[in-house]
Amino acid sequence: MLTLTGRGVRKIYTTCLWLGFIFAVIHLLFHFLGEITGAVLEIFDLDFFDIDIGDFEICLLPLSFNSIGGGLIIFGGAGILLGQFLPKTPTLVAAVVCGYITAVLIQSLIRRLKKFSAESNTFDTDLLTDCKATVISRIPAEGFGVISVKVQDYGILQYPAKSSGGKDIYADTVVNIDHFIDGVAYVHDDKEIYLQLKE
Repeated sequence: MLTLTGRGVRKIYTTCLWLGFIFAVIHLLFHFLGEITGAVLEIFDLDFFDIDIGDFEICLLPLSFNSIGGGLIIFGGAGILLGQFLPKTPTLVAAVVCGYITAVLIQSLIRRLKKFSAESNTFDTDLLTDCKATVISRIPAEGFGVISVKVQDYGILQYPAKSSGGKDIYADTVVNIDHFIDGVAYVHDDKEIYLQLKE
């Protein structure tokens, strides 16, 4: 019968921790590999294993590059940390639970973001011209950020955004949507226009 010593169990946790980090690095540096792996794993990502809570889907079978990597990191980290205070068996159970919950949350959030993206792509963005939106990711002067806008029957939609005036626009700022070009919203801050008129 195979028995693991404390050092052997710790090696397993450390290996899983490093595998999780390697997954994350590969996904960042070689995004196409993540896309290929994700396409393969999505074959087994069945809706049968999902639980719907309102508009939120909890994916009980977290099969994606991100969710597996995140689960491995938390599993390994929890195992190493809890192993200093608890016996082997409770530590293993707690690490598995923590890793699984993390993977489920990551996969559920990914599914939610994909749903938002799909809704955004089907909405006629011309209807949002002159509407108010909220900056949720800072828009640098020469770069891109993210805005969110609430649309009846569609919920909250998110779009990449660029500053029309070439000025920084910080998160939580309410902006006005000027127009869309290639799916990118060009926005301005009403306060900025007011200050320019005042000058």
